[in-house]
Amino acid sequence: MDANIFILLLKYIAISVFILIIIILVLINLYPLLFYKSPETKLKMNRFDVIIILGFHALQDGKPSPIMRERVVKAVELFNKGYANNIIW
Repeated sequence: MDANIFILLLKYIAISVFILIIIILVLINLYPLLFYKSPETKLKMNRFDVIIILGFHALQDGKPSPIMRERVVKAVELFNKGYANNIIW
């Protein structure tokens, strides 16, 4: 009879540990969903002194490369939205 109680107790402990592991894994996976803020969200919360555009080489004809053009377009977009008062390039 004591062996049956011992086996039953081991089953309850194993089930409890399994449920605890499942709860921990669920919480680990929920943490980023609950507390992660996207860069755009963080950007909306702050106002900056300046927007810095990092350089990139020009094309051979002297026109800006597509990468540089996109950097300038994004900087002007942020400037027009009021994220900063100045642009440095």
